[in-house]
Amino acid sequence: ATRERLREREAAAERARREAAEAAKSAEARAASAEKKLEKLANAKKAALEAESRTVRAESRISALEMELASMRERVERAEEERDEAKAESKAMAVWRIEEDENA
Repeated sequence: ATRERLREREAAAERARREAAEAAKSAEARAASAEKKLEKLANAKKAALEAESRTVRAESRISALEMELASMRERVERAEEERDEAKAESKAMAVWRIEEDENA
C-alpha cells in the first residue's frame, strides 16, 4: 500500500512536471508573440513619425513656394504697370510730335 501511494505520488509529480513544462512552453510562445507584436508596433510608430516628419517638411516647402509665387505675382504686376506707363508715355510723346509737326 505504501509503495502504491509512492507510485501514485510519483505519477502525480510527473504529470505536474509535464503540465508545468507545457505551461512554460505556452508562456514562452505567448511572450514571443507579444514581443513580435511590440516590434511591429515600434516599427509602425517609427514609420508614422517619419511620415509626419515628411509631411511637416512638405508643408514647409509648400509655404515657401506659395510665398515665392506671391512675390513673382507682385513682380509681374509691377512690370505690367511699368509697361502700361511706358505705352502711355509713348502715346503721349507721339501725340505731342504730331501736334508739333502740325504747328510747325
